[in-house]
Amino acid sequence: MRKTPIIGAALLSLALLAGCEKRPEGVVSENKAVDVLTDLQLAEAYMDMHGGEYSSQEARRAVKLRILQDNGMSEEEFQSTIDWYGHNMDRYSKLYDKVYKRLESRRKDYSEPSSGHDEMQEQSTLWPYPSMTFFSHLTAEDAMRFSVSPSLARGEVLEWSMRLSKPASMEVTLGVDYRDGASSLVNRAYGGSRNIKVKLQTDSTRDVKRVYGVLRVLERGSLPLWADSISLTNAAPTPTDYSYFSTQKNLLPPGKNNYRHIPIPSQEKDRQESAPDAHGGDSTDPHKLSESAPHALPASAPSSGAFRPGAGSRSSRMHK
Repeated sequence: MRKTPIIGAALLSLALLAGCEKRPEGVVSENKAVDVLTDLQLAEAYMDMHGGEYSSQEARRAVKLRILQDNGMSEEEFQSTIDWYGHNMDRYSKLYDKVYKRLESRRKDYSEPSSGHDEMQEQSTLWPYPSMTFFSHLTAEDAMRFSVSPSLARGEVLEWSMRLSKPASMEVTLGVDYRDGASSLVNRAYGGSRNIKVKLQTDSTRDVKRVYGVLRVLERGSLPLWADSISLTNAAPTPTDYSYFSTQKNLLPPGKNNYRHIPIPSQEKDRQESAPDAHGGDSTDPHKLSESAPHALPASAPSSGAFRPGAGSRSSRMHK
């Protein structure tokens, strides 16, 4: 007889736990919540890209309400759903994992170039990947990496460019590995531009083995974010580019503990006419250059043939 109260208490506890896990009235199904949250993420990025007509809170709220309406959900149901999932972290985690996968699936659908950029895309013979990608704070997509092995003439100038849906802080690295083990790379930081463009001049005495690039969003608060019109081209150098090229890093093959600058055509004559230093060698201090070398060195770059839109660590979950 003593076991009866204990069993009764256990059954009551199980009933209470089951009641806590049951979805209450006014909270939509998980599948519908995934549909709505995915659409809202994409809509937010779209409105950021076309800011003019969506600059007011009223216009943005109207888009949100339209998405809810199209999914058969009221604003009250949406808020109740977010509140409930926010208090059930296991389900919350599972929900946003599904949103992440849905966004990944949608990303693959956006592989066509943006209108008005057909000419640019025709020139992008070195870029074999989709011309658009999407970064979201619901996912690990705070970075993008690529690696290709094109056939390039010596001394080619490469340009990696894209357009962002809104200004964002970015760190961009473009580099090449040569067949003899040497490397060249340029690292740039962007503090508030929508147009990203990085150029690199390859060595006129070496054969390129592969080209790689790394782009990272520095402030996750700027997400979600679209990048479109992504291209990698052979670019003709302009007179203003030569001072730009002089800042790129050039690393000799492993075992060599110094750096050297790539000869720039317009400076070649001056270099030949200038007298060598007292030791007959390069006067550049290799130790100073080594101290300023960027973090994204070729050894940590992606392997050949890789394209990784999400190269950052898994982000923290989005909260309301």
